[in-house]
Amino acid sequence: MFLLQGLHQKVTGLLLCLVFFTLQVSAQHDIKLGLVLSGGGAKGIAQIGALKVLEEAGIQPDVITGTSIGSIVGGLYALGYSADSLASLARSADWFDYFNDNLRRSFIPAEELIHTDRTVLSFPIVKGQIELPKGVVQGKKLDIFLSEITLPANQYANFDEFPIPFRALATDFETGKAVVLKDGLLKDAIRASMSIPSIFEPILRDSTLLIDGGWVRNLPVQDAIQMGADFTIAVDVGGVLYKKEEVNSLLDILNQSGSYGIAENNSYQVDLADVVIRPAIDDYSTLGFDRIDSLLLLGEQAARRMLPFLKQRLEQIGWKPEARQISAPQVIDYKILIKQVSISGTSEEQSAALLRLLSFNPQRAYGLADIDQSLKQLLGTRFVRKADYELEEMEGGYHLKLRVTPQDGNFVNLGANYDIDQKAGLLLNLALRNQLIAGDKLHLDLRLSEFPSLWADYLLRFSSKSRVGMRLSGLVHLYPGFTYENNKRIEEFQIHRYSWRLDAFASSDRAMSASIGVGMERFSKNENFFNPDTEEIKLFQFNNYLNFFWDTYNRKHFPTTGSLFELEARLAITGRLTRPFESIIRNEPVQGVAKFSFSKVFPLRSKLHLQWYNEAGTLSLDEGNILQSFFLGRDLEQAQTHTYFAGLRYMEQPATSFYLSGLKFQYEPLSNIFASLYFNVGEFQVEEIKLGEQILPADRGVLWGTSFELGWLTLAGPVKFATEYNLGNGGFSFYLHLGHYF
Repeated sequence: MFLLQGLHQKVTGLLLCLVFFTLQVSAQHDIKLGLVLSGGGAKGIAQIGALKVLEEAGIQPDVITGTSIGSIVGGLYALGYSADSLASLARSADWFDYFNDNLRRSFIPAEELIHTDRTVLSFPIVKGQIELPKGVVQGKKLDIFLSEITLPANQYANFDEFPIPFRALATDFETGKAVVLKDGLLKDAIRASMSIPSIFEPILRDSTLLIDGGWVRNLPVQDAIQMGADFTIAVDVGGVLYKKEEVNSLLDILNQSGSYGIAENNSYQVDLADVVIRPAIDDYSTLGFDRIDSLLLLGEQAARRMLPFLKQRLEQIGWKPEARQISAPQVIDYKILIKQVSISGTSEEQSAALLRLLSFNPQRAYGLADIDQSLKQLLGTRFVRKADYELEEMEGGYHLKLRVTPQDGNFVNLGANYDIDQKAGLLLNLALRNQLIAGDKLHLDLRLSEFPSLWADYLLRFSSKSRVGMRLSGLVHLYPGFTYENNKRIEEFQIHRYSWRLDAFASSDRAMSASIGVGMERFSKNENFFNPDTEEIKLFQFNNYLNFFWDTYNRKHFPTTGSLFELEARLAITGRLTRPFESIIRNEPVQGVAKFSFSKVFPLRSKLHLQWYNEAGTLSLDEGNILQSFFLGRDLEQAQTHTYFAGLRYMEQPATSFYLSGLKFQYEPLSNIFASLYFNVGEFQVEEIKLGEQILPADRGVLWGTSFELGWLTLAGPVKFATEYNLGNGGFSFYLHLGHYF
């Protein structure tokens, strides 16, 4: 009896042990880890460093939630991107380029480059009304970038099917409530989650207007719990409220103004989390994408500090690392055959026209970079305002699915600048399309300043795909004129220019254009803008024109790659020169003007570049006059006669023929901030120039000059301050320019 009783107790004890062991094993495998990634702009890059440490420790999440930048990092990590691959992506991505809508010059048709880099604000005209933008950045280039990096997500029906289930957080603009995104296109979810109001244009998804999820839940811990997470690890880079001395940008102000409620909700979410990793990023800006490596390191350091505590907490609940393999996503880093192209978001007729512009050949292999360039070139035509894509595998290749948002085509654009020679100016630009004939473009520019101008430019291509067309332009341009003697300015006046020109043009690609045309020019030298009786010299000419240029610079100001070649010739077939003070009217014989320029950028180091520039010009004249001369000094928009020469002031050296060559060493210590040193040498010849009672004598000689320039490339245009030195006469001068040139 005692033996049976003892045996019964042993069996019961054994069964209880087995049950307890089974429960423990079951509990271990049932425990779900949730990874929560907050918003925080560039500071979110630190989350990648934290992920690296978790990976090394074998801590893999079962669910992921993310807001704003956290939705980018979390969404890609959920697809199978490793921390190392995310770090490589963060380093290689041109974040500052993605966060503005300015297209590189190579994506703009060559014949339209003259209208780029002139304005700051652009307002579309919709149904006859000027429409204010919904954000400073539409996200044109960002959408294409997100299309590429989220391509592996297109194979899944929803975010639960990802290797790691994922949720992105956005905010309903109308109600202010949280919207949890769990299906659809991952790129759309990310784009909505990061749409900071006033900065990024909101996203319309299923009739709901979505903005940045940080406004309602910047640290979405509760959403990870709702996905079934038993234990949550949060990486919080949202930061605390700024002190007044810490506000450095418009984005900081906008973040602060809407962060009071966010801070309260963030505290609630932090209390829900089991472990919170907080990188020491308080000294970093939400726009600090130029400090990627530092942010990655700070994320690693914060995670390593918390790792012992995290492991202890996980041991307490019985969780142990699993040998769970997550396959890396299939990245298309090779060329593919595009067998079919379809376009959604526009009419069949417009889709057909866009397909003709894109010209994808089903027999040719394309890389993702080719698709990227094709879409940006499409954006450059301004036929569409946004474009992104998907790739779907099909027999023999891929189906390229393009999604576009049509552009109305008419715009009001504004620009502003200050120049030490031209003074302050405001530019009003009206850009119209399809006004007379389908496919035409009309630009009307009005410069309001002490030296105003009015420019009309009408462009017509012979078909939507044609690289041949015609251009009709007219210009009224008033600009200052100076003469110098013994290194001193002795006279100030105005030059009035009135011209029209008709050209036929052809372009072989987006770098080259050639044109031939006819036109008329009328110049006058005036003492007073409002009194036409003060015209001292008048010149009227009827000209033939020839122009050729090749421009591969990556940007107009502070280029770091590319070259420029331009040749312009003008033949005056008839003309008349009038000097009222001499009672002389002369019919000018046939005269010629030719000018060429060539420059090229050579990389010396990653942040150091050398630009070699050359220009030459010659005039065929019987008699020199101030209206038919080249001027070496500072250049002038819309005036081909003005040529930059470091060390000389505006219009300091007139010339009837010249040649110059120079070197520019350009150093970029910080992103878009430049220090440049110029050195140039030139030779000139000038005929005698009569200016009323004053005569500028004929002269020839050699010029030497140098300049040190500080520059900053801003969204409002370039900022330049230069100290210049004329090595020939020892004269110093200074130059200041703010904003785009126009």
